[in-house]
Amino acid sequence: VVESNGFKIKAVGDPVKSDKAGIAIRKGNESLLKELNKHLADMKEDGTYKEIFVKWFGEEPQE
Repeated sequence: VVESNGFKIKAVGDPVKSDKAGIAIRKGNESLLKELNKHLADMKEDGTYKEIFVKWFGEEPQE
């Protein structure tokens, strides 16, 4: 149960859809792509990614 604007809301059934997020970079920028992938992998390993995802999207990330 989640409270929003004074109302108690309870989800029932499966979600109709789940949002996905991505990061756009300039094509051919391999050094930035490599750095982003490294930091995302580190965040997934230490749990930071999941923590941020749940905070902002209200659900656990799909693998």
